[in-house]
Amino acid sequence: MIENQELAFVFVRLILGILFFFQGYDKVFRIRIHNVAEEISMQLMRLRFPKQLFIAASFITSYIELIAGILIFAGLFVNTVALILCINMILVAFAFSLINPIWDMKIYLPRLLLLIFLLCVPEDWHSWGLDQLIK
Repeated sequence: MIENQELAFVFVRLILGILFFFQGYDKVFRIRIHNVAEEISMQLMRLRFPKQLFIAASFITSYIELIAGILIFAGLFVNTVALILCINMILVAFAFSLINPIWDMKIYLPRLLLLIFLLCVPEDWHSWGLDQLIK
């Protein structure tokens, strides 16, 4: 029988996977990475960062979110992917803080809190994922 802690972990993992997948999906397939990079670079031109840096960062972070969302949802390499997402979120926080030091965190904060929860969960709570099948 699944325990409440395991159920909480599965629930958070699935929600976080969905959130990151659709965030990446929107940037890659709907908005397009080039448009994301354009929007960010227009706002940060005053800091004289090279535009290629924004294009590369937008490409990398968008695909990290897309692929990580799938992996987190599937429960595959959860701890490793969570650490990669932490680095991704640090980069995002840095970029948005350059644009507006007091930026709206209504999208960022829930993902951050769910990600911290995943990282704090003991290994024995990890169930109902592909990681369990490869152990």
